[in-house]
Amino acid sequence: MLWIVLFICYELFQLLFLPVFIPYTLVKNLNATEPTSVIAEQTGFIPASNRNKKVIWIHGLSAGEISSLQELTQEIRKNLPGTACYITAGTEEGKKIAQQQLSPDYVSLLPHDDTLSMAIAFDRINPKAIILLEHEVKPTLIMLAKLKSIPVYLLNAQYTSNTIKNLETYNFFYRDLFNNFHTIFVQSDNDKVSFEKTGVISSKMHAIGNIKAYNVLPKKEALMPDIGDFIRNHHEQGATGKKSGRPTILLVGSVHKGEVDYYLNLFKMLKPTHPDLKLILAPRYFDWKEELGQKLKNTGYVVTIFDNAQACPTEPKKLLEFVTTELLPNNDIIAICLLGKLFAMYPLADLFFLGGTFLPAVGGHNLLEPAVWSNPTILGPCYQNTKDIADELKKHNAVIQVQNEQELIEQAKFLLDNTPERIAMGLRASTWLEDEAARVKTNVQLLLSDLKQRILIC
Repeated sequence: MLWIVLFICYELFQLLFLPVFIPYTLVKNLNATEPTSVIAEQTGFIPASNRNKKVIWIHGLSAGEISSLQELTQEIRKNLPGTACYITAGTEEGKKIAQQQLSPDYVSLLPHDDTLSMAIAFDRINPKAIILLEHEVKPTLIMLAKLKSIPVYLLNAQYTSNTIKNLETYNFFYRDLFNNFHTIFVQSDNDKVSFEKTGVISSKMHAIGNIKAYNVLPKKEALMPDIGDFIRNHHEQGATGKKSGRPTILLVGSVHKGEVDYYLNLFKMLKPTHPDLKLILAPRYFDWKEELGQKLKNTGYVVTIFDNAQACPTEPKKLLEFVTTELLPNNDIIAICLLGKLFAMYPLADLFFLGGTFLPAVGGHNLLEPAVWSNPTILGPCYQNTKDIADELKKHNAVIQVQNEQELIEQAKFLLDNTPERIAMGLRASTWLEDEAARVKTNVQLLLSDLKQRILIC
């Protein structure tokens, strides 16, 4: 069979690079928190599962993908008693989020996708089914699962720029790889059509919506008992215009260093006509913190980079109170350089800007989280990684997309000067999100039902 030939070629290709890969892995992980543990897990020596449990192996790349698994893992435990969820992540941050948010039976970094490392991992996990998220299409993992007759599901699949590159440039390889999935759950009908055009078998695919919508609504609801009164009071002040000193807040989520100047210039242009304006930046990555700090100082405004994890309250309400009573009154611009704090910042925003949308190589990030908090949102011209969601929100007049810096300034000024439209725009976004979450919740039963059948016959 063709897939066996491709498997052998792929493994031979990896063997050629083994002399380079081994020292690279060692050097790369020297600065890890626990380098010995990281190297062990990446070479397959991960925690062994209980052989008396029927294990479902679930893998996501980073913190965002792992966080989106909360509802799914709860539903698996609820509907499939006696099973264990084994979570693997592609990054240390993802592994940490899994430990904090998912309460998994087992958690590890994903071993490297070579035959030896994966064979060791398969033996230690002993999975009865495997779920991969979004772009995590691992050839060796998929092919070993095929040899062992273990069903592999691809969840939240999307036809992104990376998928296009792989399926169109290396179609002979990736087409057959995708066709070895038991089922592919794509985000939209458009994704399904696009996959079909490259040769992926139509009957293997189901459009179920974005799994992150399924998770983000309960994530918000879990916070509301703690912060509901605070948020309602915050937004009532903004809506009535009787702000009692409450500032107007611009929030830029997952901003990258190649685009931060757009938002600093925006603030500079708007501040003279909106003196109560404040800007909160939440960088996607923190490795350019020093450069960001210098850029903030060069603005001439009162600024701060908040990166002190010890001083940061862990409870959402206390965090919001800290930001609104300690940081905002004393600064014009704040950069919050702490992992996992953006979700708690959305409720503060009067206007939200999606990071990564002024950079063609990035193409945007998660639009669902600002939608669930009813944030009126502006995004730039590059949003290919969230295109289907953005297009749906645009259809509902729930997001504004701009082409350049001048349009960014004009649209931001329009929304700041038109409070009723700004609020209505945010409400349209949250209404769409609630409908999408309900759709996914219904469709995810297809996955749970199939898993139940597979588990029962194992």
